[in-house]
Amino acid sequence: ARVVEAELFEPARSPAPGLADTLGERLAAGAERQAAVEAVARELAAQEPLERPDPSDAGAVTWRVPGPGGHVRHYVARRLIGPGDPGLKRDFVYGFVVRCCEEALRSS
Repeated sequence: ARVVEAELFEPARSPAPGLADTLGERLAAGAERQAAVEAVARELAAQEPLERPDPSDAGAVTWRVPGPGGHVRHYVARRLIGPGDPGLKRDFVYGFVVRCCEEALRSS
């Protein structure tokens, strides 16, 4: 989803603010690159609301990443999940954040 966003929306070509710093702190503390990415993605995905996020929700990482916004990302996730467990949205967000982490590391 993040790759498509970057193709369609110019703002989505910018990395998420602060993500490179968060990853840099993990790496400086001795974490390996992949472990840092996985941990940050897991933590941020766990905070993402399962319902449509409000832009002011501090836990909604989908609103903090440049691009179409948290509502669009919520509906994309729901469309992919279908009538399945709403908790699967966090799997979508995890993969989304992994990609965002890769972008942030490339840009730093």
